[in-house]
Amino acid sequence: MKKSTLLLLLALAMPGMASARPKPQCQTRVAVQLANNDEESWFFGKGLKKFPAICMEDTQHPAQYLITVKKEQQTFQTRVWTPSSVSQTTVNSDTTVDAKSFSSTGATATISGNATTDGTATTVTKTRQTVTTSTIKGYAYVFRIGPDGKPENYPVFATTHSLGGWTATADVKALEKAVKFVSKQSQSKR
Repeated sequence: MKKSTLLLLLALAMPGMASARPKPQCQTRVAVQLANNDEESWFFGKGLKKFPAICMEDTQHPAQYLITVKKEQQTFQTRVWTPSSVSQTTVNSDTTVDAKSFSSTGATATISGNATTDGTATTVTKTRQTVTTSTIKGYAYVFRIGPDGKPENYPVFATTHSLGGWTATADVKALEKAVKFVSKQSQSKR
């Protein structure tokens, strides 16, 4: 191969080599307490790739932070009154129907209104119903690990993420927020 061809090939290869960035190395070691497969899948799959400055502890490099995650379902019950029937009654013009009249027996209530000028009064019967709603909350906490190898008593970061219904992502979103926090701590050490 001619010397000029070799130099040309080297020159063409150099810009590609110059633009290749080295992968960020581990700067902060963590220990994790994960509660389920969704959390493990995200952390070991996407999390460590998305935040390369974070890596797992090993025997030679102890953890600097402990990340714990918890997921719980909260259920709320609310009582609501919904109209079940509306009726109009014809009354004499000298009959008065009290606008504040309210009677309740068990799960039904009757509310009466004033007589109108045309001699009718409206009665609305409402039925009490219990509506149950639930939400999923994911909690994540980050504890600094002390020189003795034990987590400090209070977290340096705590977050929650709520979603309606039963979904797996509330705890994973909270975990992602915690990992992002630790990653920012790594970057501020530089």
